Amino acid sequence: MSADSPSSDRPARPPGAAVDALLTRLAEQLHRAIATRVGWQVLAAVTLVGWVALIVDRLFEPSATVRLVVELSLLAAGVGWLLLVAAPRLLRPIGPRDVVTLLHRDRPGEAALIATSLDLRAHDRGNRQLADAAIADADAVAAKLGDPRLVRPPSTTGAACFAAAAAAAALLLAASRPELAASYAKRVALSDAPWPRRVQLVVEGFERDAATNEWTRVVARGEPAEFIVVAEVEADDAPPETLWARGARATGQRSLTSLTRIGAPETGPVLRQRYRRRFERVDDDLALTVRGGDARLQLRLIAADRPALTDLTVRCEPPAYLDATPTSAGASTLQPLPEGSVARLIAGASKPLASVEATYRDGATPTETPLDARLESEGTRLVVATPPLSGSLVVTLTATDADGLTSEPIELPLEVALDSPPSVLLSLEGVGRSVTRDARLPVEIRLQDDHALADVRLELRRGDETIVLPLDPPATLPGRVAAEADLLSLRSADPRRRLTLDPGDRFTLVATAADRYDLAERPRAESRPIEIEVTTPAELLARLGDAQRELRGSLEAILSDVQRLEYQIDLRRRRAAEGQGDDGGRRWAAERQLDARKAANGVAEAAQRADGLRLQVVNNRLDQPDLVDRLKRRVVRPLRLVEEEQLAQSVKALQQIGEGTPDDSLAAALAGVRSAEAELERVLASLDTQQTYNEVVALLRGLIREQQRVNEKTSRQESESVRSLFD
Repeated sequence: MSADSPSSDRPARPPGAAVDALLTRLAEQLHRAIATRVGWQVLAAVTLVGWVALIVDRLFEPSATVRLVVELSLLAAGVGWLLLVAAPRLLRPIGPRDVVTLLHRDRPGEAALIATSLDLRAHDRGNRQLADAAIADADAVAAKLGDPRLVRPPSTTGAACFAAAAAAAALLLAASRPELAASYAKRVALSDAPWPRRVQLVVEGFERDAATNEWTRVVARGEPAEFIVVAEVEADDAPPETLWARGARATGQRSLTSLTRIGAPETGPVLRQRYRRRFERVDDDLALTVRGGDARLQLRLIAADRPALTDLTVRCEPPAYLDATPTSAGASTLQPLPEGSVARLIAGASKPLASVEATYRDGATPTETPLDARLESEGTRLVVATPPLSGSLVVTLTATDADGLTSEPIELPLEVALDSPPSVLLSLEGVGRSVTRDARLPVEIRLQDDHALADVRLELRRGDETIVLPLDPPATLPGRVAAEADLLSLRSADPRRRLTLDPGDRFTLVATAADRYDLAERPRAESRPIEIEVTTPAELLARLGDAQRELRGSLEAILSDVQRLEYQIDLRRRRAAEGQGDDGGRRWAAERQLDARKAANGVAEAAQRADGLRLQVVNNRLDQPDLVDRLKRRVVRPLRLVEEEQLAQSVKALQQIGEGTPDDSLAAALAGVRSAEAELERVLASLDTQQTYNEVVALLRGLIREQQRVNEKTSRQESESVRSLFD
């Protein structure tokens, strides 16, 4: 039946409708195929990235920062691919010509007829009947083709197969190891949750760097370094036999070493096996990857210089009793510090410090005692204060920086000069150990102290009674203080300082001193006591007479030495005048020079003794002006003349003889000796006169004593007679 038959009950279709319907269906088929292919590609990419990320993350466990960067990079790449590749494919319009081109691969004849039909419909028809026939044939072919498949199913592509297999494996892994899947999901969400492993590696003494997920520790540059890794496993499992460490230095050098196993595992709910790795020297940063079992640990040894203390200075704050200003000195030029001082140790640091430890030890206790230490100037300056120093000690300083590195300990000895008690020497000047009750007692006090004196006293002690005479300390030390105790004045002083002495009494003279030392109780320093006897003027004169006789004996011995020297010099002179040889002249001159010096020293000592006798007469207030004048003019002055001029002339001349000077030196030496001899004879004659006077005084004193004994005996007899009358 013809298509134009009026008997047909279907409405007539326009020419080319079947072709348009076919092309529309085929275009929709292509769009679905492209979308399905893109979906499989996306799924394949996601599963591939997921598995790769799973493997890499489990092997290396990068930090959250690294994972974030990777995830953002992958997300950016995926979005870019979708926008630049997938979206254009999905949104690209598919025209009839595109469909006909794809159809031509499998149905070239039908595709050609359909293409001709499209061309005839798009252009003016030259032969209308022929064109309509061609269009009708194309519609018939389109109706006959139905829905041909232009491309193979996307599910049969390699991407789809891979995506399906990877997704199935992921689902299987999640079902069999849910804890693994949960850990992976947490780590994808940038959590720091570790992977569940059979072996857990723990490093001792390291800190985790969240940015790099490394365990780091700062070690001293150029020194040995050691670290310990602990492998933890379940109680029913066994720890790894060996841990391997792969190292990479900043220079690019790589190494692979094993860690040394330490002993047996520690038993318990978890087995703990320790491993050690030691480096003899670490000069640069060292990155290590430690592996054992299924565990992996990223370590980094950071080489840093130890902190060093510089410019160590000691500031000495002296105690208050010294009244001195603080001083500072370097450690190499430090002098002993006064007792009671506070030492402040000030030092700089080569790098900021986190803490400083300061201790000290002394000779009494070897244990370390902590000191107060503080950091200043943002940790670049330290100050350590000691307690008041009571003895020498050694301070030890150890600084620690922010990385935990400690400096080499510095030991600084602080030597303390202990405060010594004053030294006091007392000597009488111009009086002896026997004095009258009216005497003046001139004294000289020699004082020595390491710092300063608070006060000086002269004390007169008789039994429990003590009279104190305060004195002014010397301006400088060592120093001398001249003082005088006047017994006559003390006898008439106020009652608190009154001292009444009678002949026969004894008292002690002592000089005392106290320094400014106030750190502990310390008794006053005392001189050696001088015991003094109080006697009558007559008794003292008799004792002085005995001293004059002893002085005369000494002068007679000196005179004999001078006469012997005069004989030797005169003999030498006469031999020289007779022209005899001068053998041994130098030696002879040296020997005679020694003899002359010896005589001069003896004369000087005798003059001092004579002047001492004179001073005793004066200071004891003895009414003997003639004796004082005679000792001064006829004894002391001549003796000093002999020493300073006459014998000195002889010594000089004898020295010239030894040096080979002119011949008149013998005459000069002889003249000086003879003058000294004559002067000594005159002094002895004066002492003889005084001795006669003393003998008369002694005789009178003896008669007086005898008369006193007779009077006392008579008085006792009379008393006994009176008592017998009443019996």
